[in-house]
Amino acid sequence: MIPFGADTVQTFRVAEASGGAEKLEAERQLSALDAGSGGPFLGRIAKSSPPPPKWLPDRSSAAYRFALQDEAKKLLPDQLRLAYCLRVRHALAAAVDVRWGAEKLRAYYMGLQTCGSVWQCPICAGKISERRRLELTTALDQLLRAGGAAFMVTFTLSHQQGDDLALLLQVLKGAYSSTFKSKVFEKWRERLGWIGTVRGLEVTHGGNGYHPHLHVLCFADHRPSDSDLACFASWARKKYVRAVVRRGGYADELHGLNVLLDVEDGSYLDKDAGWNLSHEIAKANVKNSKGKDGRSMNRLLHESAEGDQRAGVLWSIYAVALRGQKHLVWSQGLKDRYLLGDVSDGEAAAADIDTGSWLLASLSHEEWFAVRRLRLRGEVLDVAAHGCKETLRMYLEYKGVL
Repeated sequence: MIPFGADTVQTFRVAEASGGAEKLEAERQLSALDAGSGGPFLGRIAKSSPPPPKWLPDRSSAAYRFALQDEAKKLLPDQLRLAYCLRVRHALAAAVDVRWGAEKLRAYYMGLQTCGSVWQCPICAGKISERRRLELTTALDQLLRAGGAAFMVTFTLSHQQGDDLALLLQVLKGAYSSTFKSKVFEKWRERLGWIGTVRGLEVTHGGNGYHPHLHVLCFADHRPSDSDLACFASWARKKYVRAVVRRGGYADELHGLNVLLDVEDGSYLDKDAGWNLSHEIAKANVKNSKGKDGRSMNRLLHESAEGDQRAGVLWSIYAVALRGQKHLVWSQGLKDRYLLGDVSDGEAAAADIDTGSWLLASLSHEEWFAVRRLRLRGEVLDVAAHGCKETLRMYLEYKGVL
């Protein structure tokens, strides 16, 4: 008897879209998604009882990440790069290798194409955001060792159900840029010891629709006084709110802009959960949470995979609106100051080489086709995560791949 079964190897099958599945008329039907709106989209769903939730693997497993990627592919059928990501071999790859890395104690594939999408692909997003987090951590460590300090400014604006996410983003980013382009700000730069900024974008969805906000980490060559930061925050709030209003939006001074003092890497947010400042800036796009501030985009994708059609439409609107948007923006010269290389998202997603790794299996074209047909891409990595070549071979034979 092979020593693994349902309790050890978790499987997941994405349900095939039925012929009568709802069309994703996302932008046109945005206003109809408001709960209780009685709009055409919601009305069609409400006529029948909702289907039972589909089963998903454990969130810590590779099978879970691949399940989310399968759902993203289903929701965005026109995105060929996403459709090929970790499914189709490179042109020059003779086989798909399954390797195990001693450095990170995990298994991974080599020889497959990647899409490099930080907004649409849950797997590439995880790799890219982790690379950005490490870069940010390196810069913060150098800053603090040199006697500098960091503080964070958060920008947002008022929103409601039915608001166009793309338009909200345009107003938010335009008002942010306007805030830091003035002669008055140049005086603040000198007064605060301003070195530069790292800007991260996050979007959630709640009772008032999409909630986009910017986390801006500010580097300073010394710790500004509390009074200076308070005066700066007061000035910035007024200027930012005026900039939002000029662009047709609305923000109030109490909630539109917030300055967090005494922020240091490792001492912000939930340290016990391992989530600190560098995570909040660089990995906001891979959160899988549901709280008082709404649901993260990965949470929407999760709920869509469980059968929630409305969550799928909401995620699709987000994925289209953020296509081409930058995930993390460093101010000019800041990366050079801390000797950080310029690695693109595509390069970060493809750079999956672990030092000290070894080969567990080399899958031929036919064997890899069988893995895809049986929807085992994630499950294979979960079995391979133990680093045992013989266990993986037995598993592949048991599943009919070999």
